[in-house]
Amino acid sequence: MTQQVQQFAMVQGNITRLLGPEKSAEFIANLLFFISIGSNDIPDHHQYNRTTVSLPQLMAAMQSNFTVQLTNLYNLGAWKFGIIGVPLLGCRPVVWVENLTKSGSGMIYSLENAYYMTYTMLKDPSSFGIKNIEKACCGKGWLNAEKACFINYNLNLCLKRKEFLFWDMYHPIEYASRLAAFALFNKNSSFVTPINFSQLAQASPIKLVLL
Repeated sequence: MTQQVQQFAMVQGNITRLLGPEKSAEFIANLLFFISIGSNDIPDHHQYNRTTVSLPQLMAAMQSNFTVQLTNLYNLGAWKFGIIGVPLLGCRPVVWVENLTKSGSGMIYSLENAYYMTYTMLKDPSSFGIKNIEKACCGKGWLNAEKACFINYNLNLCLKRKEFLFWDMYHPIEYASRLAAFALFNKNSSFVTPINFSQLAQASPIKLVLL
């Protein structure tokens, strides 16, 4: 994330040189910045680093770095943040297999409760038209989750993707992602707070950061 923010700083500098400080600040203040962290960091810690770094230390480091980088983005003119929460990581196909063998900065944000969203889909999948919540659509082995969905494997592919929650051993199917996106932009959604992503996109900047 540090590298990505540094890269954005370069882009922001180029935009400022092209448009000038005032128009550049107005342009950037109206962009949506979607941020998702944790979905890889936490599982990787569980698999590789739990003997050297404790989970509380990891979470503290992630929180500290996230705060720093959000502040850096805000100082570069970012104002609208769509923050994606961490889903139920323990219910991905790969884990089934493993188990069995307001901030005060002046910014505006929408926070998605990915955990609750995933829990809702797992609890009542049929209401979303999903029939299989354990097996991956693409992969190899038990639950299609012993080998990744790589073209060089003799893969097993499901015939009806919309009936599956997961595409591969890690990621949700495209249909599930579309349902999630619709929920995040829906004004009556219980999965996003304090405003939904549609309201976030339509919000007018309170102030512009001129660099």
